Amino acid sequence: PDGQIVRVNSITNDGRLTGMLHTFTPSFQVHAFRTLADGAIQDLGDSVYASAGWAINDAGEVSGYEARSLDGNTQSAFRFADGMTKTDLGTLGGARSSGVSLNHDGVVVGWSEGMMPTEWSRAFRARPGFPIEDLGTLGGSVAGAEGVNDAGAIVGWSSGPFWMTAFVYTDADGMIDLNSRVVAPGILYDAYAINAAGQIVVGYQLAGRTGTYRLTPIVDQEPPVITSATVYPDVLAPPDGRMIPVTVHASATDNLDAAPTCQIAGVTNSEA
Repeated sequence: PDGQIVRVNSITNDGRLTGMLHTFTPSFQVHAFRTLADGAIQDLGDSVYASAGWAINDAGEVSGYEARSLDGNTQSAFRFADGMTKTDLGTLGGARSSGVSLNHDGVVVGWSEGMMPTEWSRAFRARPGFPIEDLGTLGGSVAGAEGVNDAGAIVGWSSGPFWMTAFVYTDADGMIDLNSRVVAPGILYDAYAINAAGQIVVGYQLAGRTGTYRLTPIVDQEPPVITSATVYPDVLAPPDGRMIPVTVHASATDNLDAAPTCQIAGVTNSEA
């Protein structure tokens, strides 16, 4: 259309793009856009205010935000897909939200925040057909999601033990501080992206400087070693049929887990 691409934020495997487009008619505006398979630019802006596309998946779906006021203090995350107009994903009760990433299922993640005097921010997930979901924080008042892979694992940042702490979120484990899972120099303060293999790109701070790590999951194939196991009492006597409580104590070590846990897997009766 009558416009100029000023920023590309995401690219698909077949080369389609999304980002921000300057339009000049009927007035100067910034709109979200995507490119089509033939290279044509599709303007995704449908208001007089600004919008931006932050991510595009291989189905051509786009996530981003659209301003709802001239000053930008009111804005809402959206999902755009073929055969439909932009879906307004709403907020978690505050004034602003933005979709930052989406996966092949159209799951959008990002941030939603409230304004002064009580500023707050939350990482969110918006699955097609479901309302926007609050993923919480690591104990502080602010958080934001940065990436989601096709398995649904989500990464981002949260206030918590440090001002900013990198996290990974899954439905199985909830929000996990990556500093508690990774032995690495410095503080992992933000997780930017996660791929299908579970590799995570994180920012770190160390000795007054910042840098980037790539984290690669290790498949733990070595079971823990039980170093001791005791019971009390260790003999049930006399054999008069009474039920007696027995306490089990076990200790174990593991090559990766600093604090492996043990559980009783079975009980046998030697006296039939």
